[in-house]
Amino acid sequence: FNINDRSLYLKSVRYKVGNDATESVTLENFLPGYIDANMEVNIGDHEFNYSAFTLYFDIVNTTANTYNAVEEVTLSPELSSQGVTASASGQISPTQETDSDGDNYAEITPTSEPTGTITLTITSTSTQAINLGDITITIEQYIPPRNFTEEGFSISGNSIRGYSGTATDLVIPSSYKIDENGKYIEDLDGTGTPITSIADYAFTNKTTLTSITIPDGVTSIGQRAFSSCTSLQTVNFGTNSQLQTIGSNAFSGCSSLQTVDFGKNSQLQTIERYAFVNCRFLTTITIPEGVTSIGQSAFSGCSSLQSVDFNNCQITEIPYGAFGSCSSLTTITIPKGVEVIGDYAFEACSRLITVVIESQDVYNNATSADACGYLLDYARTVKVLTSVVNGTNTYLTNTSKFPHTWTEDDGYTVFSKNPQS
Repeated sequence: FNINDRSLYLKSVRYKVGNDATESVTLENFLPGYIDANMEVNIGDHEFNYSAFTLYFDIVNTTANTYNAVEEVTLSPELSSQGVTASASGQISPTQETDSDGDNYAEITPTSEPTGTITLTITSTSTQAINLGDITITIEQYIPPRNFTEEGFSISGNSIRGYSGTATDLVIPSSYKIDENGKYIEDLDGTGTPITSIADYAFTNKTTLTSITIPDGVTSIGQRAFSSCTSLQTVNFGTNSQLQTIGSNAFSGCSSLQTVDFGKNSQLQTIERYAFVNCRFLTTITIPEGVTSIGQSAFSGCSSLQSVDFNNCQITEIPYGAFGSCSSLTTITIPKGVEVIGDYAFEACSRLITVVIESQDVYNNATSADACGYLLDYARTVKVLTSVVNGTNTYLTNTSKFPHTWTEDDGYTVFSKNPQS
């Protein structure tokens, strides 16, 4: 036998030979014992002069778990070459005995009744002797499918519509089935209905949530889907997340949110307005490279945000208020593809002292401290790709407006504001 823990007690073994036998016979001289991990149980030497026979292993469960036999058994190469085939079946129900010493294992007594039987069916086309020690039966703990209805999920079609549960660490279903009672249950074999969206307001104000795991197949998160989940700290996406759209206010007011990992191969394209507004404990964000649009005030009020990595994303605009009041932000790099920075995009970013500009348009338009959404309002060091410095800028290059010294640094022109200014 192969089982992961010392949970089962083999009380008796019975057999039935031939295809016509109706009654099983108990093996004599069998010594009962616990089935341990990879333990061989000796049932003695017995002779069956039939090409087909069945063994029944009567087992007492010492735990509250349910166990199933895996149908496919393991045969040694010798048995396979002899034309032997075998299969197992059966379920072992939870114990009916008492756990008197609190070790999670019930006490076995001579009167303990079996809680299940594992059946081993063997056929052979050979007349050679079969060594049953060359057959391994695997027994696994049965874990019932999650019942999403009982957990509090409201599901319609391909969408999570709502949630009434009280979980803290929540894994959102990737797919589901409907059982005979009309309840939504876990899809264990991958043939069920996939979940592709999280609807508007689905988890709004669920203040018990501390972490959320969103499956790869979800392509959209609706507006205010997780807004005001004030205990939510972590949002996890799979490595191959197919998410394309995060709706407006989707995570707004998640005041404890610290970590958002979009996944290594994220397909995200759109972050709508106010998506992460007032997530005041969010410290870092990496915008996936496929993102083409960030909505207005998407990250405004994220007062602990220290770094933003645009990760070669495809945005052409940093819109109105996008990072306003991100008062812990100390440095920002404006990618080459950005053509426009909207009003107030970096307003009240009082620690934004280092700005890196790779965009020709932004360099040309940064003509005052509050231009380009207050980008340079608190800047002490501005690094600009030397190749774009040839454009027009009447602020950075004018020492009366931006008193500075400048140096060249690996393809960048660095304007360092004089300490006294």
